[in-house]
Amino acid sequence: MKKMLSIAVMLVIFISIFQSCKKQDVNGPTAANTPATATATYTITPNMTQTMQAALTAISTAIKATQTAIAQTATAGAQLTQNAVNSRTATPTKTVTNTFSQTSTATMTPTATITPTTPLLVLINCSDDSAVAYAGVSGVVSVNSTTSILPLCNGWIIYGDRVANSVIVKNVFTGLVGLTIPLNAAPVKMAYDSGSGTLFATLNSTDMAKIDLQTAGVTYIPVGGRYDYIAIGNNLTIFLGASYLLTPPKTIMVVDGILGNVLTSIGGYYDGGPVAYDKTGNNLFVGVWGSNPTTLSRYSYNTVSHTLTLLQQRTDLGSDPYDMAVSPDSSRLIFCTNASTLQDLSTADINVTAGSWDGYARGAEFSHPGLLLVKADDKLVKLYDGVSRAYIKTLPSNIGVYDTFGITKFSGGDRIIYALDRDTILGNYRIHWWAN
Repeated sequence: MKKMLSIAVMLVIFISIFQSCKKQDVNGPTAANTPATATATYTITPNMTQTMQAALTAISTAIKATQTAIAQTATAGAQLTQNAVNSRTATPTKTVTNTFSQTSTATMTPTATITPTTPLLVLINCSDDSAVAYAGVSGVVSVNSTTSILPLCNGWIIYGDRVANSVIVKNVFTGLVGLTIPLNAAPVKMAYDSGSGTLFATLNSTDMAKIDLQTAGVTYIPVGGRYDYIAIGNNLTIFLGASYLLTPPKTIMVVDGILGNVLTSIGGYYDGGPVAYDKTGNNLFVGVWGSNPTTLSRYSYNTVSHTLTLLQQRTDLGSDPYDMAVSPDSSRLIFCTNASTLQDLSTADINVTAGSWDGYARGAEFSHPGLLLVKADDKLVKLYDGVSRAYIKTLPSNIGVYDTFGITKFSGGDRIIYALDRDTILGNYRIHWWAN
């Protein structure tokens, strides 16, 4: 402001000097001699020129000083503004917690992928189906090609989408997709550890996927080939059965699911087939596909040396095993083959047959207490008493001429039964469910 006042004063001085020069330099005619038209002549003396030059120099100097001051002021103002911005407290990022709660019964088709959080672990490690409103209700959900379904609680299931190369967590009651986890290849068979929320999936590649369902993080474990069957032992030890689609030689692969490395493998497993594990006796059961009669083997697994020792074999249980299931108390093994009966064997001695169920089965599963057993043949899903093996009922379903039931599962709370249905001509897949 002081610099601008200085400029104003200098301008006043300049104007005053200029006016003074005009008055002193006019050397024209007097008023008495002035004609109608006269020309005035101005003569500026050297002294006046020097005075004006000095004034102009002073004004120029003042202007430059003012410009410098203005620039400095602008710089200081910008710095003050930046300091004010830097001193602000940033607005915190809002964390959205997905609890997978659903109060509406309307069918939903969301497109967004929900990021899993801690409540997902609670959902996975569940033992109660509180969806009382769905008791006595059944339904069907269409899905892409899949060969593995893993039920949770309250209508939530995990299944492998072989078209989208993903693992999907979906609610069959509402159609809500809670989680989508992309993979680098199509998932084949899956198994999960409910205590840690860790999912393992064999892939249509030479890797196995380890998936943390809390973070949706995926780790790939090289296993050197395609394995279509999987079972979880103690301490996240993973047992893989080779695909029957491959050519020999084939192996049983044992993987450390925590460290993510191969522990051992055993050859001579030439035809591929399902595997199951008894966590109490540390027995691995292997059924061989593609032979008639089939071979059921029992191996002992040494948790220290990580070796498999063949203990028993049977070849009188039918052909082409579809599935196996170990009871919750680890005492019994259900063996599903193309035979006319479903075999109930002892896990401690597979030569001991506790009993059998009528009809062959493509899939079977014990409830968590082991009090019920569900099995599926080509067209029907039936419920049995898990202890006496007495028939209870056939679950209502309406499937097509070319549809076939396969995998059957109980939910985490045992109140919902699931079965996978595949159209063998069109290739369509559907998941049927019955709530009790």
